[in-house]
Amino acid sequence: GGYYYYYGNYATGLSSVSFLNGSSVKINGSPIHMKAHPNAVVYMSEDSALQSGSLLFTGVSNDFTQGESLIASPTTIHPRLSLIWDGYSWQYHFGEVLGAAIRVRTPYGIRFGFEADLTELAALTGKTVVSKGVLIIPQPLLESSLDVNSPYVLNVPVTKPLSSEHLNQFTGCLVDSLQNPGIDWLTTWANIKFVSRAYFTLSDGSKIYTETVTRSVQDIWDILDTSVVLDETDWTDFDKIPVKNETQSISITTRAYYPDQYSFLTKLENIRQNVGTTTFASSGALASKLQAAMRMALDLDLYYDYVDKIYYKSGITNFGAVPDSNKIGGGTTYTSGIGSATYTVTDDNTLKAALDSAVSGDIIKISGEVIIDLSDIVRAGDYDLFDTNDNIKIEYQFRVPAGVTLCGTRGEGTSSGAILKMTSYTENLFILEEGARLSGLVIQGPDMYRYETAAAKNLSVALVVNGDNVTIDNCEIAGFYNAAIVMNEVEGVSIHHNFIHNISGKDCGYAMKINQSTVTASYNLFANVTRVANLSGEDTVFTFTNNVETSNSQTTLFILRAGKGYHALYHPSRNSISAVNMTNNTFLSDANLFAYLGLPNSIVLNNNLFAYNESTYSSGSFFLKGTNGTFFDTMMTMTNNAFDIVTPVVLSKSSSGPATPSDPRFAPYSVSTSFNLTPKTITPYPATPVTYSNPVYLPVTTSSYYTDNNDTGYKNLLSLISTLDSKTDAQIKSSLLSVQSLVGSFSNYFTFLDNGLGTITHNDVTYGTHSVSGNPVGGGVGYTDIYTTGDYIVTNEAELRAALSQAVSGEVIFIPGNVIIDIGDASAYSFTAFSVPEGITIASNRGYVYQDGSVSTGGMIRVTAVVSRYLFTVSKDNVRFTGLVLKGADPAQHLNHWDRCFAGESYDYSWQLDYYYFYCLYNTKGISITGDYCEIDNCEISGFCSTAISVGYNSTKSAPSQGHQFHNNYIHHNQIKALGYGIVFGEGYAVIAENMFNYNRHSIAGGGSINSGYEACYNVEFGQSLASYFDMHGGQDHNAGNAYAGGYVNIHHNSFLGTAMPYSLRGT
Repeated sequence: GGYYYYYGNYATGLSSVSFLNGSSVKINGSPIHMKAHPNAVVYMSEDSALQSGSLLFTGVSNDFTQGESLIASPTTIHPRLSLIWDGYSWQYHFGEVLGAAIRVRTPYGIRFGFEADLTELAALTGKTVVSKGVLIIPQPLLESSLDVNSPYVLNVPVTKPLSSEHLNQFTGCLVDSLQNPGIDWLTTWANIKFVSRAYFTLSDGSKIYTETVTRSVQDIWDILDTSVVLDETDWTDFDKIPVKNETQSISITTRAYYPDQYSFLTKLENIRQNVGTTTFASSGALASKLQAAMRMALDLDLYYDYVDKIYYKSGITNFGAVPDSNKIGGGTTYTSGIGSATYTVTDDNTLKAALDSAVSGDIIKISGEVIIDLSDIVRAGDYDLFDTNDNIKIEYQFRVPAGVTLCGTRGEGTSSGAILKMTSYTENLFILEEGARLSGLVIQGPDMYRYETAAAKNLSVALVVNGDNVTIDNCEIAGFYNAAIVMNEVEGVSIHHNFIHNISGKDCGYAMKINQSTVTASYNLFANVTRVANLSGEDTVFTFTNNVETSNSQTTLFILRAGKGYHALYHPSRNSISAVNMTNNTFLSDANLFAYLGLPNSIVLNNNLFAYNESTYSSGSFFLKGTNGTFFDTMMTMTNNAFDIVTPVVLSKSSSGPATPSDPRFAPYSVSTSFNLTPKTITPYPATPVTYSNPVYLPVTTSSYYTDNNDTGYKNLLSLISTLDSKTDAQIKSSLLSVQSLVGSFSNYFTFLDNGLGTITHNDVTYGTHSVSGNPVGGGVGYTDIYTTGDYIVTNEAELRAALSQAVSGEVIFIPGNVIIDIGDASAYSFTAFSVPEGITIASNRGYVYQDGSVSTGGMIRVTAVVSRYLFTVSKDNVRFTGLVLKGADPAQHLNHWDRCFAGESYDYSWQLDYYYFYCLYNTKGISITGDYCEIDNCEISGFCSTAISVGYNSTKSAPSQGHQFHNNYIHHNQIKALGYGIVFGEGYAVIAENMFNYNRHSIAGGGSINSGYEACYNVEFGQSLASYFDMHGGQDHNAGNAYAGGYVNIHHNSFLGTAMPYSLRGT
């Protein structure tokens, strides 16, 4: 069967070693031995490291039974790259396998597709990618692992992307002779499996590989049907089953969207700029593009085709998830059976009051589609118990008491349910006590696109079940990249009819994290989750029935964690949980099912529907590698499961089944049953091809997005799609502009930009914002002074700190685009500030346009720990920040928190909590500058609720700091009420020019010292602010006994695009 069908019996060693959550490890004595099989992996998270002097790893080679030899691992362990030992060689894996495709006319052929972001790879390795290619070999000729040195391998150099719309995708092809094509090639090769993988050559000569893909022409033909759509060169789509419904909306109740916002908004910008042109002359072209954009926001893959066809039936036997009286995933028409409300909730105050007072049997209801931000109370603590006499913060946890129901109206009438959300990190949003029920609500977290690679300690958890017999139903849970639901030592938990999606942390991302518990999950829809369930604990019993899973291709769905002791029948496998029972589920992605880190006492896998051929999945996904067919007699019941949703076949596993199947669709030990299933008819709704003659870039180069406007923009886009035929071109453009402004939080900027109202010329005098430097206002695409490398290239916190400790004046520390450096430990509310030495530049490449046309939004330094401390302190001269994204932990306005502190009788208080309680909500801060001549340019700075940039007194020189230049930046979402400064002055001076501002309480403010002043020119305010855009305190504000409001303020050629006061002079 070839190398990839033989795994042998493993010699002693480990299958997987992961270093996570900031671990620092030293391996002493001898290297760690790794077992020889294709899933033996060493993985290190970005914030973890091996200590100096640590030993590394060795792989156990040969046939695993005798005469083993040991092969040492590479000496460098790259964070976030999986280092694989397959029994023959060590290889780093990067990139994604798209699958295979065939050419169905002469000359016949097969091609293999891959996707990789080479900028990200360069950032991870610190090396330039100098070339890439695709390897293809007939499986019978493959003697060991596939690499560039394999005998007989076809090495296809790659120089072009797959298309202008898929710049990170590429292929390698094997076709018949172009001069004399015919049927003979197909006859010879149709049933021969080919093995393929892509590789990337780094500047030091080393190679990085993708995983392998193994397909024959027949494999691909088997999943096609008569309506297969070919491209312009007669190739089929890659053998991931193509989605045929590319243009029709489906019914799903959702309020939480998680696209790559920059790409999403750029797509809308190109659509908007071409409305009314010949680009959309073809019937349906505009609708196609709008639907494609919407699907970026809600990626459901094959579910678009099979939403109402998610199971097969033969007689009385069902295969796949069968809905009950309610929809899978809940929502529309859901019947909750919940009675009348004991408490009605409208905001965080009434929610807290109800939860604090409720007793078993009470019902707390949040009606309609209200939105409640819980971060004010989570961050600041319990205001009811706060004592202004001792000013000690009292932590508060939202808790649903025993026997209490907390519910919303998701699915009732036209309601999509109330949103309960967090805008900053939370260890857990709700704890549910014994017998509690959570129903009909949207639970939305703070984590979003580009948070995937963060350590688990910096990612949030939605719900913790703390008692038996808890029910969670008809909820939408999204945006908690650590875990959606955590259960530990509880029984009788029921999780049903929920839509759980975008739980996406790379090293976590659990829809359900279950330990020592009895849990039933049924009628749920899981999409874009890293793991459906992480299962541990010897007493855990997990029942999973009538669920649908989709859009989770790059993962393993269920992790069976190793427990205590070794399994009695399959030593040396470790024990795992007690039992897994999976019946009547539909799995629409090609993700592998199980990762066996330990072995349960029993596994039942019956009557499920898998979208792909059984051979598509790793054989080790269904049974323990190294075992044989007796596994299905002793450990696992796997009966009557349907594979291949297009042309289904029902299979059972048996020790009597062939170890090497003759049918290429089958995996070892499978036996076909007598059930005959009639394939579903899927009506194709193909997209209309559209090509832009002159693609445009988004006017704002940004990668930091927030949920100020919640789902309003996406609802508007859905409304536009549904009413498109009745709209004029002008109305369509206006609607798209509204969507962009809401999703991107751009307020009025696009409106003024489109109408040319940001600048007005009268009598040859120009008023308002315009560029005088030749660079774009706000920086980004078009900025002329962009770094692409430096003296130090850093990709994580440890490297950044090391570079800052070594760099000397004049040197550049460079963070590659698409790199995200996570700082600190949010779970411990801690991080250590960076101190920048004199003359150092910290740079990235925000706005750089790569050769393939993609745009870098800049390397990001992000802190999720909510701490009242500056991220950077600059006490030395001539420091520069350029091309960076600095993202703080808290973008919220905290209006209710301000009211509780200062609004007197607003909430029936006879007193004010005042500043004592106000500062219990820790105020995050960006850059503190007390040295001279600091330059900050082409940066995006946001999420520091107190202050993004602070200018202060130079204590070294006993004088106000001076000579600062802050220009061509985008500074936004620094906005807690009472503070919230984009740039604030103590004692110092700066020129502030050609910046974009939005969602700051004051974009520029001063404390009023006579030893301070600023010139603000050629800036644009998008329009959203809680107070005046620019400010200088004075008089009584600084209690100096005078009316001074700074030394000077010079404001000219700015555009203020909102209704707030442009400038507040609070003195003279």
